[in-house]
Amino acid sequence: MRQFTFLARLSPLALTLLAVTGCGDLAPETQADPFMDHEPGAEEPSDPAAKPADVTTGPVVALTSIQREKAPLLAELMDGAPSRFRADLIADPSPASRLAEASAVLIDAEAASADDIRSYASVLRAARLAGVPVILENARDAEKVALALGIGMSAQVVYAAPSPGGQRFDVRVFGDVTGEETEEHSSVRLPASAKARYARMTADERAELGKKLERSEAELDALFDAAPEAEPITIDAKPRIASRSEVAQTALPARGELLAEIKGLLADHKAHALAQLVTEPLPEGTYRSYNVTSPSITWECGGDGQRSVIDRNFTVTLLASNAPEGKYVVFAGNGTQYNPGGLKWNSGNNRGYFQETLQHSIRPLSGGLSPYAHRPHSANESSTFTTSNGFSVGGGVGVDGPSTSFSFDVSEQASQSLNDFDVIDFSSGSIFGWQYKLASVSGHSYKKWEDLHNDTWGGLYGLPNLAKSTLTEEYEGIYSASLQDQSLYPVENVNLQSVRHTWVSHDYVLWEEIKTTSCGKAAGSVVTVDLSSVNVAKLGTIPFRETFDQGVAPSVWTAINEGITGSSSNWRGAGGAATETGSAFDYPQTAADGAVDMRGTYLVAPRTAFGQGALSAKIYAGDPDGFGLMYAINDTGSSYYRVMFDASLSVARLVRVDNGVFTELAVNTSYVPPQNAWMTVRVEREGTTHRIKVNGQVVLAVPSEVTYAWGSVALFSWAMSDVRFDDVTITTL
Repeated sequence: MRQFTFLARLSPLALTLLAVTGCGDLAPETQADPFMDHEPGAEEPSDPAAKPADVTTGPVVALTSIQREKAPLLAELMDGAPSRFRADLIADPSPASRLAEASAVLIDAEAASADDIRSYASVLRAARLAGVPVILENARDAEKVALALGIGMSAQVVYAAPSPGGQRFDVRVFGDVTGEETEEHSSVRLPASAKARYARMTADERAELGKKLERSEAELDALFDAAPEAEPITIDAKPRIASRSEVAQTALPARGELLAEIKGLLADHKAHALAQLVTEPLPEGTYRSYNVTSPSITWECGGDGQRSVIDRNFTVTLLASNAPEGKYVVFAGNGTQYNPGGLKWNSGNNRGYFQETLQHSIRPLSGGLSPYAHRPHSANESSTFTTSNGFSVGGGVGVDGPSTSFSFDVSEQASQSLNDFDVIDFSSGSIFGWQYKLASVSGHSYKKWEDLHNDTWGGLYGLPNLAKSTLTEEYEGIYSASLQDQSLYPVENVNLQSVRHTWVSHDYVLWEEIKTTSCGKAAGSVVTVDLSSVNVAKLGTIPFRETFDQGVAPSVWTAINEGITGSSSNWRGAGGAATETGSAFDYPQTAADGAVDMRGTYLVAPRTAFGQGALSAKIYAGDPDGFGLMYAINDTGSSYYRVMFDASLSVARLVRVDNGVFTELAVNTSYVPPQNAWMTVRVEREGTTHRIKVNGQVVLAVPSEVTYAWGSVALFSWAMSDVRFDDVTITTL
């Protein structure tokens, strides 16, 4: 709305950054919470471990309903917080503006649909940029978790703490679905003399031997008849337990312990924010890295009390790259460890359970991801193996816009050694896989379990250190996809540990019997990756969408006021749109009303990048003054393009601003934009052409303009007491 009561021009003012209006005071702890099952002051659960008081949290943002019987962890986090609210229902339209003060964002994944989680995009993005942890309970649908974070695993609880800027995540998984337990297997080996000894056995002796080996007399007769002369005889006994393949869910810690651990993670994150993984500046939205920590798998072979451990710690990186062009998913070791535990037996006649074979495989469960590179790369059986110098990421800014790149070259190799273990690369097709295999005992080759026996002197050889202690795996597997791919892909990540117990016995007179038992545990996870979470700046453009369903996030949008004649800029979120009601404006410096250099206020998204492609927004004009879109804005905000509509002047105008100097590029002096109705304004840049469309019809066009190749975008208002913007999108054509 124009004001004519004050026409004198004031001195130019510097650009002023205005914080978007906050959400006001959070609901006090005594206020009733419509999403909780109890009223404040009601009797709390009697479980003494349910409310540890040693760690406190700050305000929390709950994006779904939190019911105590369905999401007890989140309910107790809300109990312990000084304030709580559900972001999309509190009175203030811009709850994201308070994210910097929040300790965590909470989601009951069972209470939210996939579309619901998509609608939380602006708050989740603001949380990433502000470094606020996200906690999901009932996260059994990995795709929902991936939509929220970029990667997902099926679990009871997922905790994700982003670094400031949202490029690196520390992900903790509790109660994840994992595990295949292989059969437990026993064998014996008898010396060459056993065949002759069996021939002299009485019927009772044969019956006793058959009982020990779980074989009938007929089976023993056939076995010894077929045994070659003068060679040891190996007999595979029947499994001690039935072979089984099952998927299990790892046990959650006790409720109080889990709550204390989560609160401890929140407190530690507040005190020690994650460092950036990459030092070079990368365009926002092109790169994410996740350090995933799952609970250790602890298991026993044979119930003898020795407990082996698999620690499944790994990194998943998502990257959209200009060079080489494409999207890339990188799985890498991040402290993945195997340990057999303290050996139950370790003497010259009895050793076990020692670490014999470790195996790791990565496999996409659907098409779309192609194998790109991996390390260790060479397929061999050697304790010395080669790796690349690693996966490195870089970024930069050029005339064509922001860019990302990476390097991974297995020809630039480093040599590593696993003492007395071989590494075998069995990668094939879309599967990356490696086996780490015991290869040497006391300087003697070890290919099969019988090789542990000293056939010259009797007894067992000694075990190397890695068979008795921790082996840490180092690996990288990279998959690629096209830049246009926006799909969700599940990838199976499996670690298998096999341990063995071998001992010698003199149960049968005149010969030494060698016995063995082995079993293994496979700890597996399916990691779902969301390729829509990373996109390259193609031709200066990074795909972008803003619905304002969660308000106007200050981490995304910044209000700039150049109004002097009218200086009451008032950008805020309301009704799922960004609105300006302050009527900020300034009269032109060079001519009467209607000149090209009309200045007002604008809401800019500094991290966006728009070059070649399309910028679109839905706009509602409730006042017949000036409004429009700005694009290709430089870092200082002094140079850009602006399309502006003015119903009272019946004009549509496209201008270029060069360090504050306005130049008209195109004007339509007979165009009246719709009033009191939503319209779609679309800016298309294709080559040197700029086209401005309203509701699909071209109203302005410039055939040859290339001064500014790319830059950020903004929403513009001049003297408008009511203008609304929604569904702002940036796409490539």
